Amino acid sequence: MPKISRGGVEGKIIYVDRFGNLVSNIGRAFLESAAGKAPSNINIRVGKTSIRGLKIFFAEGKKGELMALWNSSDFLELAVRNASAKDVYGLNEGDKIEVCL
Repeated sequence: MPKISRGGVEGKIIYVDRFGNLVSNIGRAFLESAAGKAPSNINIRVGKTSIRGLKIFFAEGKKGELMALWNSSDFLELAVRNASAKDVYGLNEGDKIEVCL
């Protein structure tokens, strides 16, 4: 279960799919509740990497760049266009994700 921390939400990677995309335990409804609204400008930190904002589609990401988006189940997911986020960034299940609002 994610938790509200000072200035944002803290969660973790709970699943790596067959493409190497990283699914977190941070749901859209939980994040919006913590922020008091749908956040329009968020920063995400995972490992040594920061991600600014959310993408809507995988195709919006640049090759090799870690991006964040809501998956079909409305959980925050991290991905790399045409690559494995797990392999490219060395991330795995249990790694912490911080969403700064």
